Amino acid sequence: MKTPMPMMQAKDIDDEGVWRKGEYEISLLGSKIPIPENVQDQKTQERGLFIVEAKDHFQFCPKCRASPVIGIVIVTESVQLFPAKCCDTMLWFKKGEIVNGLETE
Repeated sequence: MKTPMPMMQAKDIDDEGVWRKGEYEISLLGSKIPIPENVQDQKTQERGLFIVEAKDHFQFCPKCRASPVIGIVIVTESVQLFPAKCCDTMLWFKKGEIVNGLETE
């Protein structure tokens, strides 16, 4: 019997966009990423299209203000995800605006 898939946490996503948790190791590039309800337009999942460095978008973490910004932004069809390891928060953006900051404990 397979263990249920755990919740994705910011600290478990590396700078190549690979999510590692327990027995799971999944590249988020090309994979369908679940989109939180309050971020969704119509799709509940979107494919990770490409990755950019977070420092190219932020001077400091939008949640905890940590500087310098370290990490990546995963770009999907309509939203962007910044897994902020500094505060272990999944920050979701639409059109450059924070839509949801999920703390992942």
